Amino acid sequence: MSLALIYLSLSQFSSAEEKTRMPDWPTVWKGMPGFDKSLYGAVPEPEGTRRKATVPDTLDLAERINLSVNALTGNYDPNAQVFDFGMNPPKVVDIGYVLPKHLRTLPMLRGVSGSLQGLDTEGLIMQSQLEALRNTSAEANSHFFSPGYGPLILALAKWDERQKNPLAKSWISYLAAMMRENSIVIKPGNGGEDRAFHPPSSLRDKEGKWFDADKRFISPMPYHPPEEPVADQQGVEGTVKWEQALVLRALLRDFQVNGERKSLKMADKYANFILKSTMWEEGGPTNGAFAGHWHGNLWTLQALLEYSLVKKDAKIQQIVVEAYQHARNHGVLEIGWVPSWLNPEKFKRSPVLGQLNETCGVADTLILAVMLSEAGLGDYWDDVDGMVRNYVTQMQFCDLDEMRSRSGGNPGNDALLQKYVGGFGMAEPTAIKPQVLGCCSTNGALSLVEAWRGIVTNAGGVTTVNLLLNRASPWLDVNSYLPNEGKVELRILKQTNVRVRLPAWLPASTVTSNVGGRAVKPVLEGKYLVFSNLRAGDDVTLTFQVPEKSEKRTFAGQEYTLGFRGGNLVDIQPRNSDPALLPLFTTNTAITPVPMKEVERFIPKEEVSFFKVRH
Repeated sequence: MSLALIYLSLSQFSSAEEKTRMPDWPTVWKGMPGFDKSLYGAVPEPEGTRRKATVPDTLDLAERINLSVNALTGNYDPNAQVFDFGMNPPKVVDIGYVLPKHLRTLPMLRGVSGSLQGLDTEGLIMQSQLEALRNTSAEANSHFFSPGYGPLILALAKWDERQKNPLAKSWISYLAAMMRENSIVIKPGNGGEDRAFHPPSSLRDKEGKWFDADKRFISPMPYHPPEEPVADQQGVEGTVKWEQALVLRALLRDFQVNGERKSLKMADKYANFILKSTMWEEGGPTNGAFAGHWHGNLWTLQALLEYSLVKKDAKIQQIVVEAYQHARNHGVLEIGWVPSWLNPEKFKRSPVLGQLNETCGVADTLILAVMLSEAGLGDYWDDVDGMVRNYVTQMQFCDLDEMRSRSGGNPGNDALLQKYVGGFGMAEPTAIKPQVLGCCSTNGALSLVEAWRGIVTNAGGVTTVNLLLNRASPWLDVNSYLPNEGKVELRILKQTNVRVRLPAWLPASTVTSNVGGRAVKPVLEGKYLVFSNLRAGDDVTLTFQVPEKSEKRTFAGQEYTLGFRGGNLVDIQPRNSDPALLPLFTTNTAITPVPMKEVERFIPKEEVSFFKVRH
C-alpha cells in the first residue's frame, strides 16, 4: 500500500454521513534529517550585557528564573517526574517524561537570567531526544505518537531562534510531516469543514492495532482508539483537547519557521476538532465554558489564541476571551488560586482534584493573561500581578536549608537536593507537599518568563511599566520595595516617555511622584501615570501607603479569610497544621526598611518570548 491516505467508511466510528481518512500503517520514518553535533554539541551562551546594581531585597523574577535553570538542568533524569524531599533519603517516587519541555524552556530562561549553568547538560538532553528518534526509526513497524512530539517541535523552534541552525528547521519540518501523515482526518458529509485528531494517549502495536498506552489506572471515562473522542475528559489524563493542541501548536511552528502551508492547512483541521461543541460544556465553545483538567484547558486556549493571531480570526479570539473570563469566574486570580480540575465529580474524578492548585494550571492561566493583554484583547495585568506575587512564586522551592530539614537534616543529601532547588510543586490552599514535580517545574518557569517580560515593555518611543516588580531593561530599571514599603524607583537609561500602570489596590490620588527629588504631577491616563520626556540619568520615585485588608473568599470547598498587604497575600486562615506539609504565606512582609543587596543584572540583547506571531 502506498503512503497516500486511504478512505474508510465511518460506520464503525461515526455517522454514515462522514468519512474518515486513516493513515497508512506501518509508519515509515522516511527522510530523517542529519544527526550531528552542530545543533547540540555547543549550546551558545545567552547574549546580552551585565551590570552591577544595588537593589531592594524583594521579589526578583530574574533570580527565580535563575533558580529554574538550576532545577531543569539538575533534573535531567528522563523518568523523574516527582521528587519527594519529605523522606530520608529523598528520592524520585513517580516517573514521567518531560525533557522536551525542559528543552523548550531553557533558552528563554537563559535569555532572561543570563545563566550559564548546565549548558553542556542542555546539549546532552537534546542529543538524547534526537538519538531516541533515530533509534525508534530503525525499528520495524515502530509506533508513532503525534502529540508526544509536539513539545520537541516547540523546543526545536526555540533552539532555531537562538542558534539559527538549519538542522533545527529540518527536524521541525520532518516531525511536522510525520504529524500530518499520522493524523486521522474526518470529512463531514454535510459540507462542513474537515477536522483532524490523533487518538489521545494511544499507540499502535507491530500489527497495527491501536491500544491505550496510559496504563496508570482505569479511566472513569474510557477512550477506545481510534474512535473520535466524544468528550474532553476521556482517558486517564482527561486532556483530549490538550493533546490535539500539542499538534496544533507544533504545526503552527512549522508554518512559522519553514513557511510550510501544508502544516497550516492541517492546523486548521486540528483547530476545528478542538472547537467541536462536544469538547466543551453547554453553550461552548462560543461562551468559552470548559471543565475538567485546568492545565489542559488553559494550555489549549493558548494554542487557540496563537492560531487565531496567525489566522487573524476574530471569532476564535473572542472564544478565548470568553474562556479566560470563565477561568476568572472559577478561580481566585488575585492570589493565583485555580483548581487542578474544574468540577471533577461530574467526570467521576476525586473531589480532591478540585482542592489542589497545580503549578501547571495557574502558570498557564498567567501566560494566557499576558498573551491576551499584549494582543490588545483585554487588560489583565492585575491578574498577572496577583498570580505571580502569590501562589506561583509560593509554590517554587527555593530554600535548600528547608529541603534538607524536611529530608532528615542530613548534609549528605545536599548534592541531590541542590539539583531540585528552583523546582515547583502542587499545593492545597495553605500548604504544599515537599515534592518537586517535573511538569510543574517547566511550566512554572515559563510563567516567570512571561511575567518578567510583561513588567516593562517598549513601543513607539514609550516605555510602559505594567507591573511594580524589580526588573532591568534597556530603557529603565525598576526597583520595587513592595510589599514591605510603598516605594518604587525608576532609573531612566534612555530618553523616553514613561507610563506606569497602577494596580487595582492603589488609587492614583494617594501616589506622590518626583523626578530627581523634584515633585511632579504626571498625567493620569486611565490606570497609567504618564511621565513625558524623561532623560537618561533621571530618577523617578513613586511613594504611597501600602493598604492592608482582610477578605473572606470561598474556594477549594471551604471559606478562607485572606489577609492582604497591597497585592500580596500575607496570611490565610484556617490553616492545615499537618507537619508533613510546608506552610505557605508565612513571610514577614512588614519589615522596614527593606534591606538592600548587590546583584548583577542581565539585560538580554533581544526580546525574550515563547511565541512571536510570524505570518
